[in-house]
Amino acid sequence: MTTSLGSLIEDVENHSPTSAPLDLLVTAASTVEEVTDVADALLAHFVDRTRRAGHSWTEIGAALSVSKQAVQKRFKSEQRQPRDWERFTLKARNVVFSRADEVASELGHNYIGTEHLLLGMWGEPESVAVKVLTLAGLTREDVITDIDARVEREHVGLGGFTPRAWIAIENASRIAARSDVDYVGTEHLLQSLMSGVGGIADDILTCRGVSEKQVASFVAQVIGDPDSQP
Repeated sequence: MTTSLGSLIEDVENHSPTSAPLDLLVTAASTVEEVTDVADALLAHFVDRTRRAGHSWTEIGAALSVSKQAVQKRFKSEQRQPRDWERFTLKARNVVFSRADEVASELGHNYIGTEHLLLGMWGEPESVAVKVLTLAGLTREDVITDIDARVEREHVGLGGFTPRAWIAIENASRIAARSDVDYVGTEHLLQSLMSGVGGIADDILTCRGVSEKQVASFVAQVIGDPDSQP
């Protein structure tokens, strides 16, 4: 995932509410914060993977050109919990740490990618995300078919969450904040899968004609239903 200065400037101009310099500056500040959070999440993912591979904190510190104490202080306390984990709803937590793993096992995969997060949504059938996907005309069987077309059954990866999957989980809280709500729901996980992290889930949704704008519209529609719960 390579981000150039030109693409960041274009992103700021596209997302700023107006072309006024102050609005552009505020949008740029928000974008910088988001890029920094993504970078931190990416680095934390690979630090955790390196630790699980048996490397010491001293080795990791040397690789990052910092002391053992510095790298421990920055990463040791994370314990694999996403940012703002306490704000995730029960359904969203289940998707991240139960349903995605279950569908990965169902497909014979030893890792959790964006595709497993997407398919895992159906493990919470009453969730906002599944209602949105249904409105978009997508079924669980569709997603399984599309995953099978891209990844062989029993495919063996490096284990754990892929970097793209972890970044999507981490970014869900930022998407929730933009929606001005105090929780992180399955709908925010779904929107995060389409927010530029790339990966198989985004490819499946795009190829099925499901756009980020369409998902946002369906989320508003479902959330507006008094019978819906995050």
